[in-house]
Amino acid sequence: MVRPQLARFLGLLTLAALFAANIGRTVSLGMQDYSPIWVLDAIPAALSDLAFGQRGDYASLKVVSSTYYGYLSNHPHDSRGVAEAVRQVLSLDPSRMSRETILLGGDDKGIVDFVKIAFRLFGYASERIIVVYYLLLFISIALLVLANGETLLPQLIAGTFLAGHYLILPMVFFNLQLQSVLALRFLPVLGMMACLHCLFFVHRPDISSVKLAALAGQAALLLFTVHLRSVAMWEIGVVMIYGAAAWTMSLFRPPSSNNGNRAVVLLPAGLLAAGLLALGGYRRLAYDERYLRGDQIATRPIWHNMLSGLAFDPVLADEYKFKVDDLSELRAVGIYLTERGRIEEWKRMGGTSPGYSRIRWASYDPAARDFLFSIIRSQPGEFIAAFAKHRPLALIRQLSWLYGLRREIPDVAVFVSPELGKAMEIQLTALQKALDERGLRFVLWDRLALFAILAFALVLSLDPRPPAESGWPPFLILAVGSLIPAFIGYPSMHTIAEPALMIASLLYSSAAVALAGLVRLVRGKPLVSGDDTSGGNA
Repeated sequence: MVRPQLARFLGLLTLAALFAANIGRTVSLGMQDYSPIWVLDAIPAALSDLAFGQRGDYASLKVVSSTYYGYLSNHPHDSRGVAEAVRQVLSLDPSRMSRETILLGGDDKGIVDFVKIAFRLFGYASERIIVVYYLLLFISIALLVLANGETLLPQLIAGTFLAGHYLILPMVFFNLQLQSVLALRFLPVLGMMACLHCLFFVHRPDISSVKLAALAGQAALLLFTVHLRSVAMWEIGVVMIYGAAAWTMSLFRPPSSNNGNRAVVLLPAGLLAAGLLALGGYRRLAYDERYLRGDQIATRPIWHNMLSGLAFDPVLADEYKFKVDDLSELRAVGIYLTERGRIEEWKRMGGTSPGYSRIRWASYDPAARDFLFSIIRSQPGEFIAAFAKHRPLALIRQLSWLYGLRREIPDVAVFVSPELGKAMEIQLTALQKALDERGLRFVLWDRLALFAILAFALVLSLDPRPPAESGWPPFLILAVGSLIPAFIGYPSMHTIAEPALMIASLLYSSAAVALAGLVRLVRGKPLVSGDDTSGGNA
């Protein structure tokens, strides 16, 4: 019993070291001092609620917003500038303030709650908001590892995930489309270990009170992640699909010896489904009614982003002039509606406003859906090629650059458009230059990655029951599921964090297991002990 306990202890020490390395790199980069635009925009709404009694409807008091942005418009947007803007807001006299409110933009609104949590815990300091991210990530990894202590596989996956997370941080910071792990485009990463936990429960269900409590906590975090970024719905989707598959397969086998209840594998899906219903009800009750009646949109547009992804198909991009710039998709939808006699509808949704500045996303996105389906009906073969060929190849090219396997960032021309010019090309060139000059490229064979592989190889070699093959399906399902956003939307340097982390984690974990197997083989130990009881339901 000493060696398994030693292995788990060393694994926990390795996890702690990798987590500390992530925090250290975040601080050394100065990421805490530069909040992304989504956080900056959420601060007035959070202050309106916490400091001035606004009813928490995800709108901000107009005077709060004007005071806040009035200062920031002429000063740096770093933590010092934000601190002074907040100080000026807090100096306002509540008794003389108008209660007129303004809405947030056309994106998910849950980031306001994230900021409010940070303000409640640490005061009105923008540089401490990022602490909530790492606190939630720590809790998620701790629940995953402690609730699945009978196997080292969760430790291994969490550790290699943290290694990849450490390596991707510079790309995030120097990418002006992200700048922080708090960018909405990156926040689905926060729910990935919670998603893995749910998948592990489906694979090896246990209805003990401790494991049920851990599962409930992870389900809550996963739902909160969806509240922060609706794109994270793919994580809930893979849990539901895996749960349904495991339940279907269990019908053809005797009941599990653990509990005799086949339906227990559906528990994570049930919790998440109930949570989604509750989240929808909460939004209807809490959100400003203008978000729900078509003036704005409560979450991120879906169909619009699917149109953006067609820019990677050369045929469709040439025919409809698609670029990944938002504006070309808006223009194409306007042409589609106009040609079908729906010009008045296009005008009502703000399509004729200068620069589409008054577009009503809630009414526009269904029109984008109609346009997308018209393309599917008229050009099904090209649409399939866009999903099955061009986007996967684009993702491979993007990951190749990120992992240090190619020199230049690919597909830059897809982002260059008449409306935005070379803005994205300039940003991507600056990203590459910043990483190269500092030697901070995400290189698969980085020293920290090698440390993670060697450390976990040692941990695995000490345990007489290394992870069996039957424990890997949840990991593989999460890795495959992480490709979904890039396929449905579009692959770019600011949208590929999930597959980048999971593929790196899969490679590192496989290397650690292979190395541990080699060590055990040299020592004359079997690769997988006969007393392994990991089992599984799928």
